[in-house]
Amino acid sequence: SAPLASSVCDVGTLDLAPGYTIDADFFFRKRSLACEHSDPTKRARGGVTGDLLVMRNNALDDIKAALKTYGLGKGNMAQRWDKIVKSGHVTPDLVHTHMASWLVTYNELLRQLKTDKKKKVATWTLSSVGHHSTTNHNMISTLETLVATMAEHVMASEDRVKQLKKTELCSLRKAQTERNRLMAPWRPSGVHADSRMPVHMLRYMIDNGLLISQHGTSGTSKIVSLYDGNAGDLDETCPWVIPFSHVTPGKDIAMLRAAIGEKRIEDAMSRAEAFLNEDGNRLMSDIRMKPMGGGHDHVEELAWVPGSWRARSLIPEALRSLGTPWLLSHDVAGARKDGVQWPLAGFGHLLCVQRGDMLTCLIPPTAIVDRGATLETCIPFLTQLSWQHFDAFVTQHCQFATLIPGRALWVPYVGVAYLCRGLSLVTATSSTFRT
Repeated sequence: SAPLASSVCDVGTLDLAPGYTIDADFFFRKRSLACEHSDPTKRARGGVTGDLLVMRNNALDDIKAALKTYGLGKGNMAQRWDKIVKSGHVTPDLVHTHMASWLVTYNELLRQLKTDKKKKVATWTLSSVGHHSTTNHNMISTLETLVATMAEHVMASEDRVKQLKKTELCSLRKAQTERNRLMAPWRPSGVHADSRMPVHMLRYMIDNGLLISQHGTSGTSKIVSLYDGNAGDLDETCPWVIPFSHVTPGKDIAMLRAAIGEKRIEDAMSRAEAFLNEDGNRLMSDIRMKPMGGGHDHVEELAWVPGSWRARSLIPEALRSLGTPWLLSHDVAGARKDGVQWPLAGFGHLLCVQRGDMLTCLIPPTAIVDRGATLETCIPFLTQLSWQHFDAFVTQHCQFATLIPGRALWVPYVGVAYLCRGLSLVTATSSTFRT
């Protein structure tokens, strides 16, 4: 035959022979269509062909479908149950006795299917493909049955958790509404409005359940420790709530009332109550109980000072000046909150409730001074804080104590006492000794 002539092909054509050309795009397009419509058993993939290739592909399709249905999103029972547990709303009646073993089996089946998908299916041979296909089908059937069983309990638990969250949210909204109602008198337009009053303090007390007959929405506050004698000697550098029933130092401190004089105290309490009732705007009364000496006045004999403190010469001085006992009386809305009111900031003192009850917040001066404020501007500083900063400050630095008759609070020399009588449901005025 004649040799092929050499010539330059035009773009998009193949030069077959002189005078004969074919469109290259048409040629390759026809070949691609032929491959797409060919029998898959006649093509090789992964080094195998025929029935083995078909069975491998079918097994891979089944595994992918099972993993997508039971291993992702809402179909993953293990993830859904984990969310239920982490929600903190799981109660014993929601935890099925078999759920733990079901989760182990469920996770193991998913692991085996993932391993088959990645490695094992590619190793199947024509002699073993039947056994492997049956095993694979049984695993998927077991997984399907297990998921159906687990789903019943998981869905019931999810519904229960949703209901509990809904109930909690409703309770929280009611608590917030009640808190706003209780705080209303102390807001700028309220009857007890006071620019020096840190309204955030009331919110913190209510939210943390510190006020009598109140249930808080959180519980992050620090409570002053109750002295039980196990700590050894009473540490004067730490605040303590000291019950009078304790042999020492409680019974020593309980002698303060007798040292001042029962009749004298009752007369002072009557005068304080009359003073508060005379004018509805009067919320506090301070009566100085200056030691007189002689008669029934034994304050200066210091028998009421804890014995261990007397042994170490930790005794008050100048009892006829700053060391004088004071009778502090509060109305229901009364609160002592700045440096011009007793007790003075930075002085160590005992607080002994005689009637009613009292909530006390101890603010360490160092926490105020380190932020650039002074003891005189302690309360104004707190009123200027946003709620987020106030909540963080009080949670980190402050301590609280609820006082009732029969207990005393020791405020160390480094403490600022913020005394709040407000929001208690007890209607009687609160009378407190401070010395």
